[in-house]
Amino acid sequence: MTAHLLREAALKPSHYVGAEIPILGANAKWSEEGEYMVAEGDESDGTLALYHPEHAVILNIEAEHLDFYRDLDHIREVFTKLADQTKGKLVYCAEDAVATEICAGRENAISYGWEDGDYTATDIRDLKGSSAFTVKRKGHVLGDVELGIPGNHNILNALAAIALADSCGAEFTHIARALATFAGAKRRSNEVFIRELSYHR
Repeated sequence: MTAHLLREAALKPSHYVGAEIPILGANAKWSEEGEYMVAEGDESDGTLALYHPEHAVILNIEAEHLDFYRDLDHIREVFTKLADQTKGKLVYCAEDAVATEICAGRENAISYGWEDGDYTATDIRDLKGSSAFTVKRKGHVLGDVELGIPGNHNILNALAAIALADSCGAEFTHIARALATFAGAKRRSNEVFIRELSYHR
């Protein structure tokens, strides 16, 4: 989503993400013209501690991948190191207690959420297959968004992408237009469903 927003804002980012995103054309693309590289980090094996990003987005921190991590405290250590090594903006979800614990209070931190974040979504409307909402930055209305995918979790993801794109200088009109055309990742279940339809024809 972030890569799409930056691309629609003519910032020409490179990207590398783990899933196939149809609107991006491929899960990876190199752009010599752009300043930004959007990369999806893998939190499963502790390698996030090796990242030294300009900006970072932390969606949530939970007790997952315990085949690698000792416990939640071990996971906290890795995300704290990532936060320490982020030079620019550190965008985090104010709805997640652990992310808030690690990020809140840092000078470079930007939060997003339903009420208490720097970026919030209000006047949320379910459009049966998509969502619409008003985006506020520190209480001031930036504008309305129609998001091409439904669900409150996707609204929160959109707020994270909005916060980062706004920090990178993208105009809100470009951000809103990009979110209206975003269709999400291609899922394996979609491919199976399509094959089943073909089989029964």
